[in-house]
Amino acid sequence: MACVAAGCMSRMGVLSESDQKISFHRFPKDPNLRNKWIQNMKRDNWRPSPYSRLCSLHFDVSCYRAGYTSKTLHSDAVPTIFSHIHKDSHKAKLRRSRPSRPELTPSTSTSKQSAQVEILNLKKTISEKNKIIADLTKHIKRYKTTAERRLRNLKKVRQCLRRLRNKRKNDDDPPPEFSKVLLLSENI
Repeated sequence: MACVAAGCMSRMGVLSESDQKISFHRFPKDPNLRNKWIQNMKRDNWRPSPYSRLCSLHFDVSCYRAGYTSKTLHSDAVPTIFSHIHKDSHKAKLRRSRPSRPELTPSTSTSKQSAQVEILNLKKTISEKNKIIADLTKHIKRYKTTAERRLRNLKKVRQCLRRLRNKRKNDDDPPPEFSKVLLLSENI
């Protein structure tokens, strides 16, 4: 599941920059409230599908009901936080587009000043590319950690199933519930 806000990179199972768990919210069924949500998103000629979701990063803290274990919106809550998305949307487009290679042509100018300007421009370009690389490295590390955690959990489940199967072989008359669980788990 992913957030449908333009430029938002929030995905299900991935923590936000501040390591808080992100929740996803359906668009309201009330047409007036639904239109407010769509207007605040500022996406031209776009309509949400039944599967479209907005993440919790777009809602103010006051939009949530207090005392609930999961993030639950008030019935009249409207998403208002989209400013940080628009700043980063350019960066997101850069990640998806193929990086352009600067053409190196011999400089015809002989002045030191123009050479220094070229050097400064190249340093700026390198700095921008390094920032993009650092950001991508951070995302790769986060995804790798998530994948490793899921693999560990899968190994634990498989080990538990192996033990249950061995116990089943050793027991003369296992309970019927036990047999059902083992039959369902044979595909894992």
